[in-house]
Amino acid sequence: AAPTINLGDFQLPEDRVPVDQLQFRQRARAAGKVYSMRVQPWSGVASLELTLIDDTGALLVVFFGRRHLAGVTAGTRLLIEGVVSEHKGSMAVLNPAYEIQFDPHAFH
Repeated sequence: AAPTINLGDFQLPEDRVPVDQLQFRQRARAAGKVYSMRVQPWSGVASLELTLIDDTGALLVVFFGRRHLAGVTAGTRLLIEGVVSEHKGSMAVLNPAYEIQFDPHAFH
């Protein structure tokens, strides 16, 4: 079973595609919270792997050649856009464009 996360009052963008409706080779916008992060070697290059969770499931997001993304940690609200492909046998979006979504409760 996919991990779940409390999205709280995070308003998912209306034009996003729910994770459970993503299809291979489809360009899509997905949004959710970062559930986990890890740096993994891939063909001799470090890659940052994020698990992004929305209210329907989990998606692997991979940034090749990166060890971190400024401002992104577990729990960060993220909007990504890219082509859905495959990485190590899992559905994934590789090197997507991304936006950090402001969390109004982060500083309280």
